Amino acid sequence: MEDNVQRMILLVVILFIIFSFLTGFDVTNDTEVDNGALDPASPLLLYDQP
Repeated sequence: MEDNVQRMILLVVILFIIFSFLTGFDVTNDTEVDNGALDPASPLLLYDQP
């Protein structure tokens, strides 16, 4: 039973790592590129311009 629990935890960790790479691995930093990729009409783009 414990082997199944460890496999589930390992699977969740691997899926989280893959998901992080797919989303650009940049969870804490919202850049113009990330916002543009998620929503081209994002209001955050206006504030990030120099």
